[in-house]
Amino acid sequence: SHSSLGVRAAVRAGRCALAVERDQMALRIPPTVADVPGYQLQRPPLPLIYTPRSCGGAAPSCDSLLCMHKRELRRASRNASYKAALCGRCECALCLACAKPRNLWKAPSGQTLETVTTRTDPPFTFAYNPADADMKRMREQLVLEPVLTHAWHEATWRCCGSGGLVVDVGGNFGWYTLYSLALGCRVVVFEPVPLFQEALRLGV
Repeated sequence: SHSSLGVRAAVRAGRCALAVERDQMALRIPPTVADVPGYQLQRPPLPLIYTPRSCGGAAPSCDSLLCMHKRELRRASRNASYKAALCGRCECALCLACAKPRNLWKAPSGQTLETVTTRTDPPFTFAYNPADADMKRMREQLVLEPVLTHAWHEATWRCCGSGGLVVDVGGNFGWYTLYSLALGCRVVVFEPVPLFQEALRLGV
């Protein structure tokens, strides 16, 4: 099959095979400088504000009476869809509850990487290159490919719960590798591109 050929080719070429175990997730706490030698944390986590489409050309703001009311915050904390809708309103975008914290890193090769905690169930730390165009929507939603991610969860969570093994051929930044680890699976990932390998190592 295509997958088995890809695995054999990666092994024959001596490409990087990153075998990672779920205990390396370290309770899904974002990595620190001590955890990842060779990676430099550029600054501590900062609130990163995205201008929602609802603003049009206007500047985002924070209407504390409307957006920060205890009733609204309580509902948002229990309902991710409601929080997304609340933070998608221009008058709420600058409120603290809608800030998206991130870490900015300098990798050993010199490339810039970011890490965020995903909005998945369960959440995990995801590392990626912010200059990658495919990451733009993920940075806003904190979920990459929502439909496929949901399908992956439904297809693997039972297997992962019993310690199943996932083989990820062409791991890219490692979204499905890291999500599988968060779900409890053991994972072997093959990624031949050095820049993607760096992001994977930081995420793991």
